[in-house]
Amino acid sequence: IFFIAFILLSFMQWIKSMVIACIAGILLTSGFIAFPAANGIVTKYLTKSEQGIGFGVIFAVRSLTWIIAPIGFAEMYAIFKKAGIPSMTMFMGAIMILIALIIIWWPLR
Repeated sequence: IFFIAFILLSFMQWIKSMVIACIAGILLTSGFIAFPAANGIVTKYLTKSEQGIGFGVIFAVRSLTWIIAPIGFAEMYAIFKKAGIPSMTMFMGAIMILIALIIIWWPLR
């Protein structure tokens, strides 16, 4: 969902359309159900003694991404804006999501 939303938002530099903005916004906001879903998976597949560690990992990663992502993407946006392609930030976000999906589908061994 996030991948498609980021691609749509990156096209907003060339295609100025409120419809694209609305669709991307709906996709982005619907993606926030991932954290409750992850909590459900932890509850279902981990034993009671392991659930604390599982929730700790989820919330630690979530907190780190809330700290690192805004700073990283702000710097990336500044660099791409100087180069004249500010929408490249959204493409980079989409690429990061695509890499995460590949890792999820084919775990590293």
